[in-house]
Order: sequence, then C-alpha cells, then structure tokens
Amino acid sequence: MRRQQGRAGTPPSPLRASDAERDQIVGELRERFAEGRLSQDSFVRRMDAALRARERSQLTDLLADMPAPRRLADVLTRHGAGPATAAQLPDSYWAMVADLAGCRPGYVPSAETRDLTVVVLKARVRFAANPFEGL
Repeated sequence: MRRQQGRAGTPPSPLRASDAERDQIVGELRERFAEGRLSQDSFVRRMDAALRARERSQLTDLLADMPAPRRLADVLTRHGAGPATAAQLPDSYWAMVADLAGCRPGYVPSAETRDLTVVVLKARVRFAANPFEGL
C-alpha cells in the first residue's frame, strides 16, 4: 500500500498505527521497565500513550530516548537463569498492571490470575479509546 500524498504544498498524511504495532511497543516498554530503564510512573505514562497512539510516529517517540533493547531473556540466559517468565517479574510490576486493570489498590495477582488481569487491562484500554466499538 502506498502512502497517500497530501494536497499540493501539504505534507503527506501520517501513517496510522495498528493494534499489533501498539502491542509490540508495549512489550518493548515492559522489557525496558524490567531492565530498570524506566520508573514505574514513566512506564505507566508511556504504556498509556502507546495504547492510545493513533500514528506510528507517536509510537516511535516513546522509545526515542532508550538505548537499543537488551532482551531480558538473553541477559538471564547469559547468567544461567534461563529465559524470563512472568513469574520472574517483580510484584510491583503486577501490582501496577492490576491497578490499571481496575483492581483494588495494592492487589498483586497470583500466578494463576495474571493472564486474566492483562486481558482485563487490554479490554479497559480499548473501551476507553472507543467506547462504542461493537455496538
């Protein structure tokens, strides 16, 4: 698909971001948070901005001040810890995800309920972005 040209003398319209691109950026932000490159507040702000982004440029701006990613799984494997899993993420990460999903303050989901907590969070964000979708 070719990028549409604007009217004479106007710049071309920006490219829209897809759900998959937003999810990819959220995953990269999650890795940077796990590496300790983002504070919890910065992570939450950037994750919210990523999920609300309409244009690709808004997504790339969220990682512009970050060095090239070091995959947490690679770092842990190099140090003999094996690949990273959800169980290895700190409780503070899961408390923040639960808070964003609308759970009571301070709630830390158990290993059995973490996937469900993430699904609820994604649904809340999508509903906030477009409350009339599917009606």
